[in-house]
Parts: sequence; C-alpha cells; structure tokens
Amino acid sequence: MPHSRRLLHLVLLLLCVPARMSAAPLLDPMDPQARLALAGLEALDAGHSERARTLLERYDSEHPEDPLAPLLRMKVWWWAVLEGQGDFESELVADLERVRERAEAALERDRSDVRALYALGEAHCTMGRLHGIRGEGWAALRSHRRGTPLLERALALDPDLPEPLASLGVYHYYAARAPGFLRFLARFLRVQADRPRGLQELWRAASQPGVQRAEAAFFLVEILANVEDDPLEALPLALRMHASHPQSLRFAVALASVQLALERPDAAVGLLRRVQRDEETPEATAARFFVARTLATSGRAAESIAMLEGFTEAQLQSVSWLAGWHAYYLGVSYAQLGRENEAQRSFRLACAAPEVADSHSFAKRELERSDDSLLQIVREAEATLAWGEELGFAASRLETAMEKGGPRDREVERRARYALGLLQLRLGHPERAASHLRDLVDADDAGEAWLVTRPRLRYLQALLWSGQVEAARQAAEQLRPRLGQWGSNRQLELMIETCLQPRIDPPAFTTTRKPRPGDRTTLFRLKDVGFTSVQLLHVDGGAQRGYPMRLRGGSWEVEVPLAAGAHLYRFELESHLPIPDPTALEVRERGDGLWSVRTVEPIADS
Repeated sequence: MPHSRRLLHLVLLLLCVPARMSAAPLLDPMDPQARLALAGLEALDAGHSERARTLLERYDSEHPEDPLAPLLRMKVWWWAVLEGQGDFESELVADLERVRERAEAALERDRSDVRALYALGEAHCTMGRLHGIRGEGWAALRSHRRGTPLLERALALDPDLPEPLASLGVYHYYAARAPGFLRFLARFLRVQADRPRGLQELWRAASQPGVQRAEAAFFLVEILANVEDDPLEALPLALRMHASHPQSLRFAVALASVQLALERPDAAVGLLRRVQRDEETPEATAARFFVARTLATSGRAAESIAMLEGFTEAQLQSVSWLAGWHAYYLGVSYAQLGRENEAQRSFRLACAAPEVADSHSFAKRELERSDDSLLQIVREAEATLAWGEELGFAASRLETAMEKGGPRDREVERRARYALGLLQLRLGHPERAASHLRDLVDADDAGEAWLVTRPRLRYLQALLWSGQVEAARQAAEQLRPRLGQWGSNRQLELMIETCLQPRIDPPAFTTTRKPRPGDRTTLFRLKDVGFTSVQLLHVDGGAQRGYPMRLRGGSWEVEVPLAAGAHLYRFELESHLPIPDPTALEVRERGDGLWSVRTVEPIADS
C-alpha cells in the first residue's frame, strides 16, 4: 500500500505527548469529588466535546486550588485543535498559567506533591505538542524539556502512577523517530529519546485499568499501525477502543487505519461510513473527508474525487487542517486516473494552504514525481491489489513497465517490485514472487517501515509456498537478529518463527464436524497479508473448536454450520497466535483474550 495512507496519522502524532490523563489514583472512581471530572473525560472520549467542556469547567470552578482541574480543560482545547475545530492557543496558554500558579503553590507546601508535578509537567508538554504539529522544532523541544523532568519526578515518587507513562512513552518514542534535524536538536538540548522505552511505557499504560488505558491504547494503535507497520499488535487495542466508543470518530479512524494496514479497505470504508453524519458540523465534515481519503489511498479514485469535489469552501474552512489535506488527496486521486494537469494543480494548492507539520513536503514530492510514468502504473497495481480486481492484467502491465530502463525514483521502484511480487503470489506463482522480492530483501534497508517489513514477510511466505523450506530457514536466521532495527513487527516475527519451526504440531481441539448436505453454513473469511496457515477458532457450548481454513483468491475461508444466535470466534495464525476478526465491530473479552462476535439470524418461517 502507498505511504500516503499514513499522512494524517503522522501529522497528528509527531512530537505529541497526550494531554488526556484521567486514571486512578489521581482521579479515583470511588472518590465522589472525582466523578465530575471522570464524567467530563468520558464525554471527551465519546466525542461529545461541548458536554466535556461544560463538565470540566464545572469541576474547575468547584476545585479552585487543584492544578489538575485547568489541565483537564486544556485537554478539551488540545483535542479541539488536533481535530481541526479551531485555534485555541490563547485558551491553552491561559490554562497553562492557571496550572502553573496552582502547581507552584502546591509544591511550595510540599515538594513531593505528585499531583502538582504531573499537572505542571503535562501542561508544558501539551504546549510542546502544539509547537510540534506546527513544525516549530526549537519551541517544541524547549517545552518538552520543561515538562518531561517533572513527569519523571512524579513517576519516581509514585512508580505505580499510570498518567506519566503515556506522556513519556509517546515523547520518548517520537523523539527517537523524528526527522534527523529534530533528533539533532534533542541531543543538543539533552532530551532523552528511546524508542524501545517509549513502546514499553505505552504498553504499560495501555494495560492499566481506567480512562488512561483508552488514551494510551489510542496512541499505541497509531504508532503500531502507521509507523511500526505492525497491525497485528494494534488490532485488539483498536477493536477494544472502538467497541467502548462506537460513535467516536477518533477511535473509528484508528481502527480504520489498522484495517487498511491489514489490506481491508472495504472494512475501513464501511466503518467510517457508519460514523459519518449528514450534519453540517466540523466533526461531520472531518468524517466525510476520512471516508474520501480512505477511498483515495486504496485506489478508488473516481469515488474519492466525487466526494472531495463536493466539499464547499465553508466546509474546508470549518476544519483547520482540512484545506491542505483535501487538496493533497484530490491530487492523489487525479493522479491515479492519469489526470496529471489537475493533479499538479491540486498539489500546488496543497502547498499554498497553511502547512500542518510536513503536509507541504508530501505535496512537493508528488510534484517532483509528476513525470514518472512507472508511478502511475504502480498506483494502478496497488489499487488492483487492494480490491482484488484484474490481477493478471496488472501484473503483465507492471512487469512490462519495469523492463524499460532509465533513471527511477528509488521509493517508486521499491513499491513496484513489492507490488509485482505480491501480484505473483496472489496469482499462485510463489517462485516468481520470491525472485522479485529477493531484490528488495537484499537491498539497502532505508525506507518507510512497510517497504522494509512487508517485502521480507512476503519473501519468506513465497519461499515456503514454493517448497524452498531450507532457503526460508536460512533467510529467517539472517533476519531474526535484525528485527528490532525495523520496528516491533509481530507479523514478521511470526513468519520467522514459522520458517525456523516449519513442523509445529497444531494444538489439540475438539474434533470438528464437516457440514452435511443441506446444512445451513456461515462463511468466515480473513484477508491474507502474509500467512502460511490459518484456522478458525469457535466457542461452542464452552468448548473450543478449530476449523482449518483454505486460501482462495487472496483470502482464507471456511464455511461452518452454526445455529441461530451470537457466536464467539477468532482466527489462529501459524498454529499459535490468536487474533480477533479485523472486520468485527462487536468484541467480547474473556479470560483467554479478545473474541469477535458473529450473530446468525434465525430462518424466517415460510
């Protein structure tokens, strides 16, 4: 899939430290005085910003000495800025001063006041985040340098405190993942940057009970799905978040990003359309844009253009970041259809719009590639792969284009080789796929995460499917020590384990019964994104049954006889990794993890 599907997520996350802190002990659900604040935070999570603002302002008025109260209100302003509802910098600055006054007064009384340390540290980091998304590197790092030591002190005084973990985790991760210039500034200002530590802190925060868990999980999903290219790890978190707040656009976009990474654009579009509203509000406008963006990045250019051209000037101005990104994705869609003049005009409009982080650089890069004929064919091949249409024609056209010589953009060529390898794999030619993907595996590792991890994943899969088991084992042994340098990709790790242990016996399950002629069956399907074996796990009367699945047309499928009612199920990859269904919106948690829910309707009487 092209890199463009990740733009908005990276824009919204770069050098961001979350401002939504709300779990015990700082806000104990059993404390009557904390319930008003918790209700406000719950409303904010659910997407009801006006109600959240009212409740948190009331909490602030009832607790005039609490430094946490104005910080919680800063959360409302920050998410409003992040979601494009307006420029609330003056409100953020005013509440920062209130936090500072109250926190400093509390610290004069007690230098070990954890609540005050956390509130003041988080307030500074919130302002740093605002500078970060505006591309103001020095100001962002200065604010974080003021805030992170205070959060570290709070955590040192109370190691069980969950709030600083989420903030420190996102900061440590993005300070290490930021562009080279910002990493240089971080070293100059002696700001600690540690990617593994950041991921570990986020996982700890996401595992804590309470409101903080949802927030940490939100940022962790964004990182795993859109930066680390690790959708298998992100999937359970994203499903849980969306199930908790099914009408929240924020959590719907997070789950849709995971579905896109798992090559399910149909599921992503369907999910976003369910939260799309016909209202004339900034949130409703943003929801329509995310549907159009998903169509653009998955190759449905005509549908995307129809939606994007329907936006009015008033709608474009109602969401602060929309004008530039609207023009950019309109350009992407025009380019997919070969309408280069219109594409270039749209990219120039994106460059002229107010910049949000690196939006201008993406548009400029597209303008520089406007005469790249291979890029157009690659885009068409990627759209074909996303929706499974005319695979043979796309492979033939791409192969012919790649045989032509001449200078090429490095990233475009890598995308082309990966697309061709994946097309051959889908067409049932694993030997050809392996030969195309081998060049990518042997090449320099520079590039975006998905251009590093996915070719290696598919290469190992192609070797196994073509019977080259020893070659797969050797390649896996070479890749295993280097996993951490590309990211935390669980899917690649799983494939390496499979190659090194190709004869794993499947766990024992209750004997399955094949459907008899005349039985009513239910079809289960999982899109293949690099697996060698998949089976369906189904809970039947308390017992767990396993049904081996077969690969057909790019998806793993099995038909199972099921009675009417709600059924718990999930998939098991490579004989030992269970995952919920990426397309299931209803999930349930049991002692053994997360299960998807499929409801079978009763047959109506004739």
